[in-house]
Amino acid sequence: MVALFSSVYLPRSSLHFLCTTFCSLRVILGSFLLRFGLQNLGKVDMASVQNGLEVFEPEGRNWTPPAPTSKPTTGLHVYNSLSREKVPFVTRDGSKQVTWYICGPTVYDSSHLGHARNYVTFDIIRRIMKEYFGYNILYVMNVTDVDDKIINRARRNYLLDHFLATATNPGEKFFGCRYEREFMEDMKSLGVQDPNVLTRVTEYIPQIIEYVRVILNHELAYVANNSVYFDTKAFRDAGHTYGKLNPWAVGSSQLASESESNFETREKRSSCDFALWKKSKEGEPAWKSPWGMGRPGWHIECSAMASDILGDCMDIHSGGHDLQFPHHDNELAQAEAYFNSSQWVNYFFHSGHLSIDGLKMSKSLKNFITIKEALQKYTSRQLRMLFVIHAWDKPINFSEAAVNEALGKEKQFKNFFSNVQVETRQAALEDDQRWFDDEKRLQRRIQEVQSKVQVRLEDNFDTGGAVSELLLLVKDVHSYIDKCNSMSVKPRIFIIQDAAVYITSILSIFGLSDAGRGDIGFGSSARQGVASVASLEVVVAPCLDAFCLFRDQVRAAAREGAPKEKLLELGDKVRDENMVDLGVRIEDKGGKKIWTARTWQVYQQRSCLRGWESSAFDGHQVPTYNAGGKKLTPVNDEGLFLIPGYLPNSPRITARLLTTFSSAVVLLEPA
Repeated sequence: MVALFSSVYLPRSSLHFLCTTFCSLRVILGSFLLRFGLQNLGKVDMASVQNGLEVFEPEGRNWTPPAPTSKPTTGLHVYNSLSREKVPFVTRDGSKQVTWYICGPTVYDSSHLGHARNYVTFDIIRRIMKEYFGYNILYVMNVTDVDDKIINRARRNYLLDHFLATATNPGEKFFGCRYEREFMEDMKSLGVQDPNVLTRVTEYIPQIIEYVRVILNHELAYVANNSVYFDTKAFRDAGHTYGKLNPWAVGSSQLASESESNFETREKRSSCDFALWKKSKEGEPAWKSPWGMGRPGWHIECSAMASDILGDCMDIHSGGHDLQFPHHDNELAQAEAYFNSSQWVNYFFHSGHLSIDGLKMSKSLKNFITIKEALQKYTSRQLRMLFVIHAWDKPINFSEAAVNEALGKEKQFKNFFSNVQVETRQAALEDDQRWFDDEKRLQRRIQEVQSKVQVRLEDNFDTGGAVSELLLLVKDVHSYIDKCNSMSVKPRIFIIQDAAVYITSILSIFGLSDAGRGDIGFGSSARQGVASVASLEVVVAPCLDAFCLFRDQVRAAAREGAPKEKLLELGDKVRDENMVDLGVRIEDKGGKKIWTARTWQVYQQRSCLRGWESSAFDGHQVPTYNAGGKKLTPVNDEGLFLIPGYLPNSPRITARLLTTFSSAVVLLEPA
């Protein structure tokens, strides 16, 4: 390619077009090669055309495994974006102490499902490393609260002048604080654990300025018109590697200019160079610096803040797949220039991209879904289940089929926990506890699943595979219970509880359950819209009130000499109304009373009609025709009816229908 250009004269504009086209094709081909581990098949890159042709040859693997004095403490293998393969996970010193930096939000808009994919995914991995593998993690997250996107959005919304006129602190001269607060609220709603350290750009300006000054002193940056730029050519000439994560993208102006306005400025020596410190324009946030009034570049902030907390080398750095280049590659270059080192990060984790029905999420495509919008339709547990059953480092398509798969698995676990609770209440200590072949077989299955789950989690956090193993165990327990019932033999409750407790513990590690140690089920489900309880009194008071009311009614009926039909009617009312109001479902099965606790959630928000009327009811007072005479038909296999525009003032009517009969209003359904 170079020989061709050197022997044939081409106008500079034509040369620029050809090189740009070549680089774009190269990026596409490179991404394909990286995806399939074939990155060493090609080694030519056109990095810049402004100062003639620069030939850049990306190396293959630019990663050195940590070499602690002790052996790895676990069998964990992870996909490392720096090595582009699964490698053993080893901390810097071989201990259980892990340092982790995650790129936080740029707070210029509401958080969306793509953010949920990223932060819930790494919350799951963080929990696994802490609660399953026993690592102690120092988890640092930044907030980018001054940035070109924030400034542009503020201008578009005509807010910047107001903030500049009223703010007394330079860090307040942006409107990102609103979206930071909203982001943190969204994370809490999703059950994402707080970071150990939260860093904001506006609170780290002195450290960022000092970071830039050191890189300048190392002669790996230069000043131009009161801005400071990183010198990528000098960096490579000094023996460093630029573009470790995605070398094929180096030279792509379209990618390199991401989140950086005026990227094509003539102030730069090479088009690959990028801003460390930017001269502020009139009306932009600005801080004093040795180079004049300005503000940090996008990439320098993470390098400076992470280095301040974690030092010259960290175990894990994570973020979305789209941040590999330029952001993370530039972070690495800045830190290595600052510390004069060759490896600032030992393991780079990148979460897979999320698309909506196969398309990129975009407001222009009208498929932009905020986290708050998603939580109006699904619970946080359902969204987390979706991410749990998909590989964390692979793309995920948010579609009806994918969501239904997650909902189906959640329902399987719900039914399992409910069945185990029923068996537990029916069991008695006096029951025969001897083990026979079926019990021994089930115990072996529990041990097998425990081993298989460990293998799954050690294999790059294969949570989807782990869930599959758990559901196989669920199936085995159900088969054991069914076999016992068919033989009129009581199941051995302790072994059933062992299986349920283990399953609960793994779901808790994934953040899908908040049940306590040794408990069974999804827990109090405080994040699922059900209030958590603070004391025993709060829990039992409603039930005791219902009992006292029932007692008073029975006593009054007895004093009046009421017939037995009246007493039976009172009993039915307790079952069909009072207990339902308390979220308890009572069923008559084989002469026995079986109760299960149910929670209810609003399923269809668009209904709020007062005084809805039906033209016909069946014998159980279930509406069968609407006021216009149209027959109401079930909308799902549970026989639930959709009554447009109808929402009872109290859940009693709907819940009673759900509990007592096979048909009911769809507006409230079991959570």
